[in-house]
Amino acid sequence: MARGVRVKVNIREVEKLKQHPKVQRRIEHDAKAAAQVAQRLAPKDSAGGAESIHAEPGDRRQGSWYVGADRAHYYMVYQELGTSTIPPHPHLRPALDHFQSFVRDW
Repeated sequence: MARGVRVKVNIREVEKLKQHPKVQRRIEHDAKAAAQVAQRLAPKDSAGGAESIHAEPGDRRQGSWYVGADRAHYYMVYQELGTSTIPPHPHLRPALDHFQSFVRDW
């Protein structure tokens, strides 16, 4: 019978870690860098949609950031996912996936 390892996670400490300035700076850096990558990958014939992709702070208590197009360019989701008549042109997901690996390894 194989022996395992038991890991106990202190949720309160994990929540406090999200507030640490170094963690906040890293999240901000990666969110802004992901927005730049998504801009480069996005279709350029999207009436300014690619240029509207940006990063902005989300809920600070959660340590989250929003990365995506502004409301005026809502149709960028159709570029990302495609429709019945438009093939998908993924740009946001590949950019976020790239930086997710850095966060995991950090």
